[in-house]
Amino acid sequence: MKVLIVTDKYAMSNDISNGYRVGKAFGSLGHDVSFVSPEMASTKAGDADFILGFNSLLYSYRMFLNVWISKAKAPKAKFAIWNFDSCSDIDGMNKMRNRNIRKIIPYIDLLITTDHDFPWENHIDNYLHLSQGVDPEDFNYTLGNNEDRPYDVIYIGGIYDREPERIQALEKIGQKFKSIIYTSSNGDKLPELKKLTLKASVYGKDFFDAYQQAKIAFVPRPPSEIKENYWSNRIYLAAATGTCCLVEYVKGIEKEFNSFEEVLYSFGSNDIVEKIKFLLSDPGLRLELGRNARQRVLNNYKYSNRVKKILEIL
Repeated sequence: MKVLIVTDKYAMSNDISNGYRVGKAFGSLGHDVSFVSPEMASTKAGDADFILGFNSLLYSYRMFLNVWISKAKAPKAKFAIWNFDSCSDIDGMNKMRNRNIRKIIPYIDLLITTDHDFPWENHIDNYLHLSQGVDPEDFNYTLGNNEDRPYDVIYIGGIYDREPERIQALEKIGQKFKSIIYTSSNGDKLPELKKLTLKASVYGKDFFDAYQQAKIAFVPRPPSEIKENYWSNRIYLAAATGTCCLVEYVKGIEKEFNSFEEVLYSFGSNDIVEKIKFLLSDPGLRLELGRNARQRVLNNYKYSNRVKKILEIL
């Protein structure tokens, strides 16, 4: 099958985009894959059997490109959008994503979202709830010694004032434990976190190595307005490093990871502290959870696994 992947190769972070990783996964399964920028997609659409776009086609200034692609594709070709971010109808940014997705539904044949807190199946016939995954090449490194790590807890990801629960949780962790945070967010705007060790975001081997510095990886839940069936790709990335993960529970995530077998779930800020103390007291359990979660991700949650789910419904 000729697959056209509509994506910018690099994300805004200058890391390889996840859309590009999805395209590589299609190629690993034997498909003829081409990559094209959103602006040039309509010029290539006519040659493809399947066209897959991502968040970059949902930016307001690019919405018209979906119409162009739909008109340019062959009659039997399928055009799909896979939105990686939260898109529930909860706040300004999410409302915009939600609105833009609804606008392009008449022009696509399949909608895929990682966020199923919103009932998209009521708005389009062909819908797939599918979480992101990992590229195993990003994690093909030796795990560090679990006991001789300088930090108790690590968090890598965004910190935004629109997510006060996350800030409060990180502040509480920082007060009780030796912690390190890697983030692209501006720490100067978050004075309550200034006492923590803040470093710039990392990617590739640097991302893997960063997790080897800490005994526990903290994985926060999305904003509490999102009740179920959405979590960040951060859980898969953190687990793939082999570092023991403490995950803030959101309904539905138990289908992905088993508690006390692969990860530990927390329920509220006080429970976070108690669970960290518990994990710090048991190096053997941390090692077991970390290795089990890593194996589960690399065996079951690769982008090639996710792509197979898409192929099943085409």
